[in-house]
Amino acid sequence: MPLLDSLTQLTGIDTTLVVAGTREELLQKCCDALEAAPRFSVVNVSEDQFQVEATYRRPPVWGKLVVTLLPEGTDSTRISARITLLPNLFTLIFAPQQRILGRFTRALGQ
Repeated sequence: MPLLDSLTQLTGIDTTLVVAGTREELLQKCCDALEAAPRFSVVNVSEDQFQVEATYRRPPVWGKLVVTLLPEGTDSTRISARITLLPNLFTLIFAPQQRILGRFTRALGQ
């Protein structure tokens, strides 16, 4: 499995945002953003862990986005998002991870 782990590291990327609002408010906002963003579909929402999982599908790119909400100060929340794409030639050459995360963050800002 070392090759698969290496490919997963090449096709994964993280981003972190700090925004105003409580985790409860932002959990619903993240779900709404993912449902509104093109090519994302929400798979799992964990209200206990303040986490949302979504799939991304646009052939030849398939992947998973995991959004975790962490408290940051008194009235702000840290949004940690990680996208991992299925390793294939397209994702290794064109590295679309940043554009895909951008779709989520733009949808979150609306």
